[in-house]
Amino acid sequence: MKWADGKIRCCWANPRNERYIRYHDEEWGVPVHDDRKLFEMLILECFQAGLSWECVLNKRDAFRKAFDNFDPEKVSAYTEDKLEALRSNPGIIRNRLKIQAAVTNAWAFLEIQKEYGSFSDYIWHWTDGKVVCETGRTSSELSDCISKDLKKRGMKFVGTTVIYAYLQAVGVLSSHEQGCFLANQEAEHYNSYS
Repeated sequence: MKWADGKIRCCWANPRNERYIRYHDEEWGVPVHDDRKLFEMLILECFQAGLSWECVLNKRDAFRKAFDNFDPEKVSAYTEDKLEALRSNPGIIRNRLKIQAAVTNAWAFLEIQKEYGSFSDYIWHWTDGKVVCETGRTSSELSDCISKDLKKRGMKFVGTTVIYAYLQAVGVLSSHEQGCFLANQEAEHYNSYS
């Protein structure tokens, strides 16, 4: 289906939500190497588990404010008072377990940064820095491997489906549907995930 601007987009993009259209056109699938952005997307994808991405995206500004602009150092140091404030914040998703997981995941994120030099180096090492082109899936051998490793490191809400969506969001996977004006840009098939 062609949109009013003449472009064809992935079927999941909501034409009635300008924020969602901008996300599809400008962010989703664009390779990310900035650790702050990688942390933000990881936390947001964890909150998305069991919900729609559109719901999370619509609350993104409130999440940024509530979670100190996704500074992993600050999030890792949250006290019980801060967690209680988050659980009472109507602007975000107030799931107690997911809020606690954000703190746990911040700790693990910082440990990965220490080990690899950056979280970017960690997440991109799985594909030797290459973008993988895959469509029509919700998990893969790659997301299975990363999910297993992140769980081993103590992260929560990082099942293979969440990690697959995360890899799509940060551009490790290029998953724009055939026909979408953004399909197959700068991506290649790459299938070694050891």
